[in-house]
Amino acid sequence: MLRDRLAGQSHASRRSWYIPASIALVLFLGGVAGNLVASEMDWIRPRYMWVVWAVFGVAMLVTVLMAIRDHRQREEELATPDDQLVRGHHSPVVSGLAPDQQRHFLTSQTLIGHQTERVHLCRLHDAITTDQRGRIVVLTARPGYGRHALAQTVVTYAQDHGSAVIAIDFRQDAASQQEGLKGYTAVLARRCPQAYQLAGEGWLTVMGKLASRLASLPAPPFLTDLPLDDDPARSLAALVRLVARRQALAYRNPLVLVWEYLDQAPPLWGEILLHLAPEICLELPVLLVATATAAGPLATLPAERRSAVLDIARILNERQQAEVLWLERVTEQDIAQYLGVADPLLSRRLYHLADGIPALVESLWQQWQEALPPAVVSRDDRWEVARTDNVWVFGEARDQAEAIVAACLATPAPFDRSQVEQMLTCAALEGLTFTAQVVAQVLGLPADELMDFWDTFLLTSDARLGLLADAGFLDLPAVQGTTPSLNRYRFALPYLWHVWVRYCAETQRVDLQRCVANAIETVYAYAHDLVSPTLVTLFEATGQESRAVPYRRRTDIMASLEALRWQVTILEASAARGLDNAQEGYRLFELRVALSHGLQSEGHWEEGCLHAERAYTMAQSWHDERREAQALNAKGRSLDQGAHFSRAEEAFVQALAIRERVLGADHPDTAISLNNLAVLYRAQGRYAEAEPLHQRALAIRERVLGPNHPDTALSLNNLAGLYDTQGRYSEAEPLYQRALAIREQQFGPSHPM
Repeated sequence: MLRDRLAGQSHASRRSWYIPASIALVLFLGGVAGNLVASEMDWIRPRYMWVVWAVFGVAMLVTVLMAIRDHRQREEELATPDDQLVRGHHSPVVSGLAPDQQRHFLTSQTLIGHQTERVHLCRLHDAITTDQRGRIVVLTARPGYGRHALAQTVVTYAQDHGSAVIAIDFRQDAASQQEGLKGYTAVLARRCPQAYQLAGEGWLTVMGKLASRLASLPAPPFLTDLPLDDDPARSLAALVRLVARRQALAYRNPLVLVWEYLDQAPPLWGEILLHLAPEICLELPVLLVATATAAGPLATLPAERRSAVLDIARILNERQQAEVLWLERVTEQDIAQYLGVADPLLSRRLYHLADGIPALVESLWQQWQEALPPAVVSRDDRWEVARTDNVWVFGEARDQAEAIVAACLATPAPFDRSQVEQMLTCAALEGLTFTAQVVAQVLGLPADELMDFWDTFLLTSDARLGLLADAGFLDLPAVQGTTPSLNRYRFALPYLWHVWVRYCAETQRVDLQRCVANAIETVYAYAHDLVSPTLVTLFEATGQESRAVPYRRRTDIMASLEALRWQVTILEASAARGLDNAQEGYRLFELRVALSHGLQSEGHWEEGCLHAERAYTMAQSWHDERREAQALNAKGRSLDQGAHFSRAEEAFVQALAIRERVLGADHPDTAISLNNLAVLYRAQGRYAEAEPLHQRALAIRERVLGPNHPDTALSLNNLAGLYDTQGRYSEAEPLYQRALAIREQQFGPSHPM
C-alpha cells in the first residue's frame, strides 16, 4: 500500500472521488434526518424526499465510477512500459550476448588487501550514525585494483547495520538496474522530463531507488507532493535530503550512496556531486562513496592527466568536503590473508604472476582451482600445490599462455605462433575487451578473415580452454542513415590479457601502441567518446600528450547543448556564492569552450562567441597562453560562421601565433589553427594565402599523426578542394584519391562518407 501511495498517480486524481463521496454522505445523513421529520409530517415525504434520495443515488454512482477510474489509472501508471518514457542518454548497443555477458571489465569481486581503507570507511559510517553529519569519499585506482570490491564491502557493512543503501554502477546499463522501480521511474520521468533528459538513465535509477526507500519509511508522503524541481541536481538533493532525514529519524542510521565508476557517467554528474556536497557535509546523515579511474594519486596528477570527475574530486578535497583515497597494489601478505590457511608458496607465486593486481590474483586463483586436474587442493583445510611439476603454479605466466596457444594451434592453421602472438599483443594493448576491426587494421588483414580464424582456433568452448571469448557486437551511432557495427572479443581470462601486455618488448610495445591508437581513432571515427579512456592511456604511454588532451575532455565535447548550459550555470552559481577556486575555474573554462563549439555547430554563433569571449577573459586573468589560444580558436569559428571575417581572422591569427610560440610549429593544435585560417581565406577567395597554410597543416598531420589518420584525410580533402575551386584539377585529383583511400580504409567502400 505504501508503494502504491508513493509511486502512483497525481495528487488530484487520487482524491477526485472525495467530492462526490462527501456529497453522498451529506445527502444520506440528510435523507435519514428527512425520514425522521417526515414520519411526524407526512405531507413532506411525497413532495420532497424522492428528490433527496435520487440525488443521493447519483452521487453514490459517481463516487463508485470515479474510484474505479482512479484505480485503473494507478494500475496503468505503475505498469507503464519503459519504451513509453522520454529517454535521455543511451548506452551504445551491445548485442549478441545475454545482458550479464555483454560487458567485461578488469574487476575483482573479492576484497584483497586494502583493509586499512575498509576499516576507515566503516568508521566513517559509524561516525555519521553518532554525529549525523555526512561524509564524501572518492576511491581512485587503476582498473583491477579493488575499487569495486571495496565499495561492495561498504554496502555490506551498511546493510548489516540497518542503513539504507542506494547504489549504482555506471559501467552497466542503468535501465537494467531499475528492477522493481518501474512505477517510481515512470512518475519521476513525467515530473522531471528536463532533468531526466539531461542526466540520463542513471539519474532516473538513483531517483527511483530513493523513492522506493522513502516508500518503506513510516508515513511516506505522496511522490507528487514532494518539492522536486525539473533540475537534476536540485531534485536529487531534495530527495536525498528527505530520505536521509526520515531514515535518521526512524532508525538513527545514515543513508549510504554508492556511485561506482562515476567517470563513466554522463558528464554533468560531476556538477551534481558539486551541488550536493556542501549540504551533505553540513547537515545530512549521508555517506557518499564514489569511485573513479585514475593513473596515479590525485595529489600528484597534473591537470592535463585528470578527468572531469577527478577535477571535481580535487575541488571538493580542497574545500574539505570530500576525502580522496588512492588504492595501491596489494602485497604478498595481503594475498596470504585472502587465501587463508595455505602453503606460503602459493601467495608468493600469485604475487609474482599477478604483479600485485587484485583482479589478476583473483582470476589466477580461480583458474588454479578449476583447472583439470586442479593445480591446488585443500588437504586438512589447508591449500597446497597439487603436484610439484604443475605448470600453473611453477611456470611463468607467459609459459602458461604459450601452452594454451600451442594447444589452440595443434591442428594446421592459417597463421603461425608468432603471428598469433602479434595479434594478441595488439588486442591486449586495446584492453581486456577489444575490437576485431582495430586489430585487423593494425596488421593489415581483412577483418572477416581474422575473425574466422579466431572463431575456429582461439575461442573458448565447452571442449577446450581457448584464448578468447565472444563479447558481442557494438552498434555505433548512425552516420547518414548507416549504423556501423563492430565485432568485440575479450581475453578468456584476465591474466592472459596481462601476459601480452606485460611481456611485449618495450621497443615493439611503443610502436604497436601508436599503431593501435591510430587504428582506434580510425575505426571509432564518429564515436570517440566510447574509447576516450583507451586513447588517453595509449597516447600517454607513447609520449603523445598533446593527442591525449582532447580525449580527456571528450565527454564535455559530446554533451548536449542543454547539458553544457546547465553545467555552466551550476559553476557560475558556485562562483557567485564565493565557493569557486582555481580548479573550478579551469572546469568552467573548459565547459564554456565546449559550449561555444556546440552553439557554433548548431548555428547559434552569437551566443557561442559570447561564451568564447568569457573563456578568453578567464584565460587572460590566469596568464595562460595555451588556454587563450583555445578560447580564441572557439571565438574565431563562431565569428566565421556569422560572416564577421575580419574579426574571425584576427582571432585565428592571434591563436596561431600563440600556438606556434608556446606549443611549437609541429604541434597538432598548430595544425588546427593553420587549417582554420586557411578555410577562412578560401571562403573569401584569398586562395594564394590559403594554399601554404593548408600545405603546412597537411605536412604536420602526416608527420605527427601519420599518413592514414582521419585528420590527415581532412587536410588532403581541404587542399584538394582549394585546387578544385581554382580549376587546378590535375593537382586536386591525387589528393582526393588519397583522402578517399584513407576513408575507404576507415569505413569501407560502401559507407556514405
